[in-house]
Amino acid sequence: MQLKNLAIRSVSGIVLAAILLGSVWLSDISRYVVLGLIGLSCQWEFLRHVREEGVKVLIWFSLLVSVVIYTLYSCNSGFQSTEWLVYAAVLVPVIRFSMELYRKQERPMRPVAYELFSFVYAILPVMLLSSMDKSLIVILFLLVWTNDVGAYLVGVTCGKHRLFERLSPKKSWEGFWGGLIFSVVLAFLAGNYFMEENPWLWGILGLVTVIAGVFGDLFESMFKRSIGIKDSGRIIPGHGGFLDRFDALLFAAPCFWVFYAVLF
Repeated sequence: MQLKNLAIRSVSGIVLAAILLGSVWLSDISRYVVLGLIGLSCQWEFLRHVREEGVKVLIWFSLLVSVVIYTLYSCNSGFQSTEWLVYAAVLVPVIRFSMELYRKQERPMRPVAYELFSFVYAILPVMLLSSMDKSLIVILFLLVWTNDVGAYLVGVTCGKHRLFERLSPKKSWEGFWGGLIFSVVLAFLAGNYFMEENPWLWGILGLVTVIAGVFGDLFESMFKRSIGIKDSGRIIPGHGGFLDRFDALLFAAPCFWVFYAVLF
């Protein structure tokens, strides 16, 4: 059964990787669309589970706001034109808080807080991600995936010391260091041969990206444990939901974006 699950996970992972890399490389439109769908799917899964816990978040309103902001962002060439961001930052909170006045919730700030966090957690990272050059996006994907594969292989073969047993009993320090080393080496090689930039700075970038991804993975584990679920969804065979598959990327993308801007 484990071999069957591993085969399903591997095949679906290869198909998903091909779709992502193909959409990123094909055109700006395909990149915006696919990354936007990932962000919206992650936001939907997060808010759906929050609502199941009794917090009456406005899921469809949140998704609509995200679609509008992400579409405006895409049509205005990313962050080059920020005027529309000011309009959104002013109007959306006013509208949302005004709606809450009529909902008569015992704790009206809770749904608003969760909805705001869902945007920062799921949508903002893909906005930053889609603003990067396609070469950088591909490298970021490869860094996250290399860390996953390296951590799994090293962890399965020689993992003994638990990394964070309270949240993720299967993760080990051996796996962490294995994935980290594989990814940093990849970042070093990418900087030296592909990007033709300082490979040592790229090594630092790889280090930061991997650590951020690990925290993203642990955060999602903490979220799932807090509401008593194993997987965020079932849409991706062998992986679970979108949050299960892209949890590391949601933390890694903002850190990669910031540190690349600082270092280069």
